[in-house]
Amino acid sequence: MRRGIRVAAVGLLLAAATWALWPRAAAPNVLLITIDTLRADHLLCYGQALATSPNIDAFAARSAVFDRAIAASGYTAPAHTSIMTSRYPRRQSLAFGNGSRTQAGAATLADAFQRAGYATAAFVSNAVLNPKTGLNQGFEVYDADLPTAEAKRPTVYERLAPQTLERALAWLAKRRQQPYFLWVHFQDPHGPYTPPEPYRAAFQQPPVAGEPELPLLGDNSGRGGIPPYQALDGTRRASEYEARYAGEIAFMDHSVGQLIAAVEGDGPSIVALTADHGESFGENGFFFAHGHSAAPDLSHIPLILSAPGMRAERRAELVSQVDILPTLLELAGVARPSVIEGIPLGPILDGRAALPARAIFCDIGYEVAAYGPEGFLLAATPEDKTWSLAEFYQSGRAAQARAIVGAEQLTVTHTFRWDGGKTWSASDADASLATHLASYLVEGSAIGAPVSLDPADRERLRALGYAAP
Repeated sequence: MRRGIRVAAVGLLLAAATWALWPRAAAPNVLLITIDTLRADHLLCYGQALATSPNIDAFAARSAVFDRAIAASGYTAPAHTSIMTSRYPRRQSLAFGNGSRTQAGAATLADAFQRAGYATAAFVSNAVLNPKTGLNQGFEVYDADLPTAEAKRPTVYERLAPQTLERALAWLAKRRQQPYFLWVHFQDPHGPYTPPEPYRAAFQQPPVAGEPELPLLGDNSGRGGIPPYQALDGTRRASEYEARYAGEIAFMDHSVGQLIAAVEGDGPSIVALTADHGESFGENGFFFAHGHSAAPDLSHIPLILSAPGMRAERRAELVSQVDILPTLLELAGVARPSVIEGIPLGPILDGRAALPARAIFCDIGYEVAAYGPEGFLLAATPEDKTWSLAEFYQSGRAAQARAIVGAEQLTVTHTFRWDGGKTWSASDADASLATHLASYLVEGSAIGAPVSLDPADRERLRALGYAAP
């Protein structure tokens, strides 16, 4: 009788232990990869003619690929804050302070996973993503160590893809019972474009007939020439810079492939790959620069998503960085924060829901774009004010003054037709975009406290092209 009781008790204990462990065992691991300054159309899977991204392409071939994903900002820190909070720049406390303001007061993607019992870790490679901005909120591990100084600029530090990968893999090797949310940010496509060999020469093409040499500029705007921080010795043609940019993507792609393989080898996983923003290569007269516009050369980013049971397909719907938080949480079965601006894309992909009528916004402060299914509306300040405002924002003084350009200053509007490709043309756009944009502009949020930057921080930001000389 006693033996039977003991057996039954052991059985109950085993059942209880199995029940307690089952939710953890069943929960998928989640990997978010963000890539700095990566235009969608410079990946083979998005139409690039060069084989710059074999590993990303292989991942895309077995995933859902969104052909028209839009960045929330042309700046790194605001764009990542939109990813992490599902709020557009005008409604997050960091706003347009690219490394100079703090993200606070909003629940983050990492917060949600941490509350659900996930281990959380981030490995980032750009100085503007330092933990002083508050982007470390919800992460148990936030590795922002930047050990590598550029050869010609010893005050500028970054972390190359293999170094970032090594740190992430070391963390993954410490196996744990709980599922994990891992964010890895790769910096490499950001200028200056200096990939190592053999990638440096891998995509060089013969000079384009009649291609002019670009002048060296005295500032980092990229307007009409080569920004100082991008200047490479003896390199003056745009095609040469594009080849170097392609080499940076290919160099990074190898590490991306290893990271995805490691996470997928851990068991059921959700993987999302995207970028913070793009880069101009001559559009509207700008070269090798970002942060100056909300047009597709800077706003069109890759978004590639895989999850257990999700079919591989290409999707033409217009989606945003603010959709990433609700999408990853819904796919993982984790509760979402109460205040978000994005929508979960899982139900759209499997047919449980239809995409609602909405506009998607890209906002750099002094220029805002509202994107619709067939085109976009661009609202900007008059050109005689734009350049002073651009310097005001890029120097960090706008964030210091807690200034936000209001609707009354965005008086220059243009509409364009855009099908998701490399080009767009002036055209009548959906009249509802103006209504959506007006609604977006009247709502705002208090800007967060300033980040305490030491002289080394300021020099690194300036040299990266974010702060005015």
